[in-house]
Amino acid sequence: RCEYTNTHIKQNGNTSNSTSMSRHEQDGEEAAELLATIQSDHVPMKTWYNNNAQNNPDLNAFRLKYGPKYPDFARDVSAFFGGATGWKEIRRVYLRSKSNSSHNNNGS
Repeated sequence: RCEYTNTHIKQNGNTSNSTSMSRHEQDGEEAAELLATIQSDHVPMKTWYNNNAQNNPDLNAFRLKYGPKYPDFARDVSAFFGGATGWKEIRRVYLRSKSNSSHNNNGS
């Protein structure tokens, strides 16, 4: 039996000074963070994905692999890209594209 407190974890009468979370809690927190990121990035990524394939060979490859139209709803994004890994791959391309366009717009 485990009891979680802010400063100690008590397990079977023994006290540890560790504040670590259980693996289940970490997985839940990671899933919540991923969902929040997908939701916050949904509209700009959807616009970018649907409108920039001709200017970006990496994006074009993703569109051929996953489909030409980004999902309309954030709740459908993870399944569209085959899970978190696929979404993270396309997000890296999106962030790189944003970074490159901001450098080009700043004259660098």
